[in-house]
Amino acid sequence: MERLEELEQKLYGPEGNGALARRVRKPVVLPGGQGDEVKPAWEDVRPPKPANSLFYTRMVKIFIGAAAVIAFLGAAFFLFMYLGTRGQEVEITIPGRETAEAGEVFTIPVSFRNISSVAVKEVELTLVLPSGTVIREQGQETTAPARLTRAFDDLAPGEVRQFEIAARLFGEEGSIQKIEAVLLYRPENLRARFSSKTVHEVRISGVPLSLSWDAPETIARGQETALTLRYTSRGRIPFENLSVRLEYPLGFTWKSAEPKPVIGDTIWEIGTLDPDETGVIAVRGMLVGEEGDLKPFVAQIGTFDRVSKEWRTYQAATVETRIAVTPLLVEGLLGAAREGIVNPGTELSFTLRYRNNTPYAVKNVTIRAFVEEMSGGQAVGGRTPLILDFATLHTSGGGVFDGATRAVIWGPGNVRELRELDPAEGGEVGFTINTRSRPAMRAAADREVSVRLRMEIDAAGAPKELAGTNLRSAVAKEFKVRSVLLFAARSLFRSGPLLGAGALPPKVGEKSVYTILWEARNFTNDLSAAVARASLPANVRWENVTYPAGSRINFNEASGEVRWDIGDMRAGTGVTDAALVAAFQVSVVPTEADLGRTIVLARDLRLSGRDVFTGDDLTKEIKELSTELREDSAAGFQDWTVIQ
Repeated sequence: MERLEELEQKLYGPEGNGALARRVRKPVVLPGGQGDEVKPAWEDVRPPKPANSLFYTRMVKIFIGAAAVIAFLGAAFFLFMYLGTRGQEVEITIPGRETAEAGEVFTIPVSFRNISSVAVKEVELTLVLPSGTVIREQGQETTAPARLTRAFDDLAPGEVRQFEIAARLFGEEGSIQKIEAVLLYRPENLRARFSSKTVHEVRISGVPLSLSWDAPETIARGQETALTLRYTSRGRIPFENLSVRLEYPLGFTWKSAEPKPVIGDTIWEIGTLDPDETGVIAVRGMLVGEEGDLKPFVAQIGTFDRVSKEWRTYQAATVETRIAVTPLLVEGLLGAAREGIVNPGTELSFTLRYRNNTPYAVKNVTIRAFVEEMSGGQAVGGRTPLILDFATLHTSGGGVFDGATRAVIWGPGNVRELRELDPAEGGEVGFTINTRSRPAMRAAADREVSVRLRMEIDAAGAPKELAGTNLRSAVAKEFKVRSVLLFAARSLFRSGPLLGAGALPPKVGEKSVYTILWEARNFTNDLSAAVARASLPANVRWENVTYPAGSRINFNEASGEVRWDIGDMRAGTGVTDAALVAAFQVSVVPTEADLGRTIVLARDLRLSGRDVFTGDDLTKEIKELSTELREDSAAGFQDWTVIQ
C-alpha cells in the first residue's frame, strides 16, 4: 500500500506532473517520414469488392426488413391474444327479470365470478340505470344517480359474489329499459386494471296509470266546447313528480282550464298520485276547420324537468272529435283583419256565408248576426259602446238592423233567396261598421277589448224528411282590438318642468338652453318594453339635465340618440289615470347661417312598445322639434327665429 501511495505522489505530485507533461510533449515519430499518411496494414490485403455487391446489399436489407415486420406482427398477435383475454378473469351476469310493470318494485341481481387461477383485487362494480329509476335502500327511496358504484373485497380464484338492489323502473308501455353492469378489477400478478361488462334489458309490460277523455263525438265549427281528461293510478304504490301534457289539434283555440296549467296552456303538475287516486282536468276552447275533419286531442302523463325541459312519457291517450256537418251552415269572415286583429279607426267589413247541407230543400231561412263588444273576456252589454260606432252600420243583401238587440237580420221577408234553399245551395250576405279611433274608456276595467260576431241560422219550413232534425246552427268568432298609443313631444323655454336659459329669441354666437318634453298615453291593452327615442342634430348639445329625478333617460354620444326606457305601460295610462311625463334639456349656439331661421332641436322622435293582448308592435312617431315654441304659452312667435 505504501508503494502505491508513493507512486501516486510521484505521478500526480509536482514532480510527477512535470514528468507527465514532458511525456505528452514528446513527438511521435512514424515510419515513412513526417506527414506521411498512416495506412492500416490490412488495407493492401483486403479482398476486392464483388461486382454484384449492390444486389447483395439490397437483399440483406430486404431480409432484415421482412424479419422486423414478422417480429412486429408476432408481437402484436401475442399482445392481442394476451390482452384480449384480459377481462375474462371475471364473469359477470344479471340474471334478473326481463319484464316489469312501470313503478313496480323488483330486485336487480348482479352476479360475478372469478374464473381465473389468481385472485383479483381492487374490485369495483358500477351500475348504469335508466333515467328516472328509483332505488330502495334501507327502507328509503331515492332517485338513482346516473352511475351507481360499489367497492368489494378481493375475489379468490373460483369465488362467486352477488350484489342486489331494489329498484323501480319507469317508461312507456312496451319500452325497453337497459341496465348496464361494469366490473373493474386488477389481477394480483399484474399492475393494470381490466373490466368485464354485461347489459340486461327489461321491457315495461304495463303502466298502472290510466288516462280517459270525455269529449263530444262532433263539435260545431267555431263554437266553444269543453273536454275533460281523467287520470287514475291503479298502482300499489304512489307515483311521484307526475305531470300531464296536452297536445291540441290545428284549429283549436284554448280559452280556459280548470285547474289552470303551470306552463303555458299545455302542462299541469300533478305531483304525487296515490293508489286509486283520480284527478280531472277540464279544458274549454273553440275549434275550427273543414266540416267532417277529424281533430285529435292527445294527453300524456309522465315526468317533466323544468330545468332540462325533458319530458318522459308513462302513458298516453288520444281522442278524436269531428267537425260537425251542420244541416244549415253559416260562417263569418272579416275583411282586412290580419290574423283576427282589429285596428281602431278602421271600417270592419263582415261577410256571412250560408249553405244547405241536407239532401232536401228547406224553406223560410233566417240568418242573424250579433255584433258584440267584449272587455276582459266579458260582454259589455247595453252600455255605451267602447269601440264600435253603430251609427255607421250598413247592411248588404237585404238585411235590416235591430237596434234593440244590436242584430242584423236577413229573412225570407226581405231576401228572396232565403225563401227556399235547394240542396247544396247557398249564398253570401254582409254588413259594415266603423270603429272609433280611440276607445271610450270610462274605467280601468275597460281593457282587453275585442269584437265578437255571433251568427245564427234556422229554417221555419223543414220538409217531412227532416222532421225531428234540429236545423238551427250557431257559431261565434272573436277579433281582438289593438291598443291605441298616444305620444306627444314639445319644445319649451319659459314653461314646463324645466326652465330654459340663455338668449330668447336665440342670438348668433350665444348659447340657448331648451327643454324637450315627452308625454306617453296608452289605452286598452298593457304594453311591454315601451321606450321613447329621439336623435339630436350635430349642432345640438346634450345638457345632462332630466326630469323627473331618477327617470331612465340616457344619451348616447356616439349615436346622438336620447332614450327613455319606460318598460311596462298599464292599460289606461293617461286615460283613466295620469300620463307618463319626462323631459330633458339641450342647447344650441346659432351661427350666421341660422340668422332669421328656426333651428331643429330633435329629429325622429318615436314611442314604441309591444301590445301584450294582441302581440303587435305599436309605434307613434313625430318628425322633429325646433325652436318654434308652439306649445310654450309664455313665448311668442317673435321668439322662434335666430336674431343678430
